[in-house]
Amino acid sequence: MHLDAFQSLADPTRRRIVETLRSGELQVGEIVQQAGIHQSGVSRHLRILHESGFVSVRPDGQRRLYSLKPEPFQEARCVALAVPGPVGGTSGQAGCGPEATTEEPENSEPEQDR
Repeated sequence: MHLDAFQSLADPTRRRIVETLRSGELQVGEIVQQAGIHQSGVSRHLRILHESGFVSVRPDGQRRLYSLKPEPFQEARCVALAVPGPVGGTSGQAGCGPEATTEEPENSEPEQDR
C-alpha cells in the first residue's frame, strides 16, 4: 500500500465514483448518470482509480465495464487500523495480516470440482 493509494481516494469526485461502483459493474455512461459527473471527468478519474488498483476494467464487446477491486480497500483499511490513536489501534483488525489472504492453498481444488 502506497501513499498514492490514499491520494487516489482523497479526491471527492473519485470517492463519488467509488460509491457509485459499490452497486456493481457499470459502464462509463451509467456512472455518469448515477454519479452526476461529466463523462470526461468520469473517464479521467476512472483511469486514476484503475492505475492505483482500485478499479478493474472488463471488455464486453464494444463496452468496457468497470468494477471495484476489494483487495486495495482491505489493504487501506488495515493500514488505517494500524495507526495508533483514536482512529486506528489494534482493535478491529480482523481480516488484516497474512491470514486475510483470499487465495486458496496451491494444492486445493475449487469446491465445485471436488
